[in-house]
Amino acid sequence: MLNISFIDRTSIKIVVLTIVAILSVPYYFMEEGTLLGFIIVRLVGHILGFSNPFGYHRWLSHNQFEPNTFGKIAMSLGMVSSGFGSPLHNVIAHRLHHPHYDTNKDPHNPKRLKFLKMWLGRFEIKEGGLRPPKDFFRNKTAVFLHNHYWKLWWSINVVVFLLFDLKTALIFLPINFAYAWTMNVALNYFGHYNSKEDKSMLKNMNKIFTILTAGEGLHKNHHDNPQRLDFSSEDRKDPALWLIKLMQQR
Repeated sequence: MLNISFIDRTSIKIVVLTIVAILSVPYYFMEEGTLLGFIIVRLVGHILGFSNPFGYHRWLSHNQFEPNTFGKIAMSLGMVSSGFGSPLHNVIAHRLHHPHYDTNKDPHNPKRLKFLKMWLGRFEIKEGGLRPPKDFFRNKTAVFLHNHYWKLWWSINVVVFLLFDLKTALIFLPINFAYAWTMNVALNYFGHYNSKEDKSMLKNMNKIFTILTAGEGLHKNHHDNPQRLDFSSEDRKDPALWLIKLMQQR
């Protein structure tokens, strides 16, 4: 049996799902899918996946807020529909990223990996950096998602296939993944850059990118105060804060 490493499996998943996402569009219309149907499916997919960064990032990686029942369900659906994988892996990598960004201890240092390697998920966690976060394992929802992530992902695919058809299933979660993953990599690549003095710098992305990434484009604001739920600054407002407030336990 082939012994494929976790990082290689990740790269294979990214390439395969992206190819499926690209080919699914012409296939959908070749199978007499309608433009209106395509728009509706993608709108539902985008709404479903919009809470993905809230779950992986603001909730589980930073513990910035405690969600209510609606929030847990919405973020769980967002994380599963993204196809990123177990939230545990994301939490470990992100908690290493913040204190060591743009250094050799940063799992996705853009200066070392460059864009293509980052997009392929070739993140590097140095020896001794892989420490299971205790708070994660106290979170029953997070542990459930970790243990059953891919079963849930495949279940959604099967349900969409059974309720509709193959062409609809193919333009649903695969495109969700390709879109969300590429935006996530672009954020973590272009949000870091070198100044003329070769010093690592952080920047906020433009307003459109920030809206499309549910506020995550305010990258510098977040790094300046990682535990702060609101990514706003004097000149920029966090466009997703109102939605997070709906998910927050009062």
